[in-house]
Amino acid sequence: MFNGNYGEEPVKCWIDGHCHLCNEPLNDTFGEEISQTYEHNVRLFLSTALNRNEIDWHLVNRRPEIKIVAGIHPFYDKSNIKDFDYLEEQCRKSNLWGIGEVGYDNRKNNHNYQKTILYQQLELAINYDLPVVFHVVHRYNELYQTLKNDFPTIRGFIHGFNGSLELVEMLSRLDIGFSLGYKILQNKDAYSVIRKILRRGLVVLETDSPFQRYPESEGFLTGLKGLINRICELSDYHEDDLFDKQWHTFRNIDN
Repeated sequence: MFNGNYGEEPVKCWIDGHCHLCNEPLNDTFGEEISQTYEHNVRLFLSTALNRNEIDWHLVNRRPEIKIVAGIHPFYDKSNIKDFDYLEEQCRKSNLWGIGEVGYDNRKNNHNYQKTILYQQLELAINYDLPVVFHVVHRYNELYQTLKNDFPTIRGFIHGFNGSLELVEMLSRLDIGFSLGYKILQNKDAYSVIRKILRRGLVVLETDSPFQRYPESEGFLTGLKGLINRICELSDYHEDDLFDKQWHTFRNIDN
């Protein structure tokens, strides 16, 4: 737990590696939901803001449990390059834990825009020594080439990873990790993929709340415990080992 001041060193805990606390309906109940996760030792939340208004919400509702991740999304309609200067201002003021979620998404035919804004944000991450949370839809090879060729020192992780074993092997050549959410549970190769990621060691878990919700959970954020249990069942990993791996990953990426 924390002693109460923003930026203090956190004690080892479970981490929700990707959520959107500012989005409805979670933004109305986030405080209560965070309190409910404490009984499962979930005490750290990497929460994403994708435009100026969402960044401002996080600044107004700042809490020691919440690390702010902000960026310009390649697909989200409310995310726009016009907020880039404001994003850089927050980096300069040390208000952000990381840049994200940023990346490539093939659902929009605007390749040049996506590449331009991604490169600008990766430069921000380098200039301010921040980790990056990546969003990728069917363009993993392109992300791999981007990082390998132009940004080999970037640290961070791919959120909501649900790819193949071959993709895990390719992306593991980079110094980035994987964040696993509910979708990985439906992966036809879930056992092999999860085991491969866990053996490598750079892994966090996420709810992606409120956009996803664990089916057996009463709340959005409390679903992380159900995900933890299922990951352990699918991978034959002990919960203590998973706990250590996700904490090691966070500390490694947090630098």
